[in-house]
Amino acid sequence: MSKRFKQFLNMKKTLSLVTFYLLISTSLLAQISKVDSTLKIYADGDYYFQREKYDSALVCYNQAVNNGLRLDFLFFKKGYCEFNSGQYNEAIRDLTASVIKIPFLKMKEGFTTPGHSFVKGGNGVYWSTLNSVSLQYQYFKAYYFRALSKYYLEDFYGCVDDFKKLHKSSGDSSYVSCLYLGKALIRTNKLKESEKYFSFIISQKSNNDLEQSLLGDAYSDRGYLNYRNGLKERACIDWSRGNDLGSDSCFDYLKKYCK
Repeated sequence: MSKRFKQFLNMKKTLSLVTFYLLISTSLLAQISKVDSTLKIYADGDYYFQREKYDSALVCYNQAVNNGLRLDFLFFKKGYCEFNSGQYNEAIRDLTASVIKIPFLKMKEGFTTPGHSFVKGGNGVYWSTLNSVSLQYQYFKAYYFRALSKYYLEDFYGCVDDFKKLHKSSGDSSYVSCLYLGKALIRTNKLKESEKYFSFIISQKSNNDLEQSLLGDAYSDRGYLNYRNGLKERACIDWSRGNDLGSDSCFDYLKKYCK
């Protein structure tokens, strides 16, 4: 092999290596640029989310997901936007995705999840972890809104299951969750169990944090249960109290059954 030919081969090899590294560098720069662009889109979604412009936020979050971003709290916010837009099937899907990798732990046991970080998974997908406070909030709120979504889709058994898991895990006994758990239990024909949730809400009537409309709903539903159990006088008392709070359903029940 001639010296000139060897030089030619070495030059060709050098050019090939340079070309190879240029291609890799271009590819890496393109990936970095895409990630930066996607994070900017996600940040735009957060801008709208914080201002309660959920439709605009959802457009950004959908685009970020389509670009390969897979953040736990991205799916939570996306599901929340869908819930507020009445897209309950989609909300259930994304709220489930937001907690699917998080173990179901009791709050008192604490959370040891590491702080937020980006982790590249298969197919160029980026996952993240959350700090303990964010994890608690996201996890319990995801179950809360998923339960409500199931109620609105008339999946009452699924709604009961989610709310009960939420109550057991977090000790959550918010008035709204108790109200809808009671309502779902009625629809699953567990009348005795449902009554205790309405009675709990009514027992808190002196609490300034309790909305009057929600208290009226509790009187309405407990009155309905009393009436079904043959306790008409108790039912009419509940409906009368709810009517005083401006409950339309209590007014209708009074007019129909308590003449």
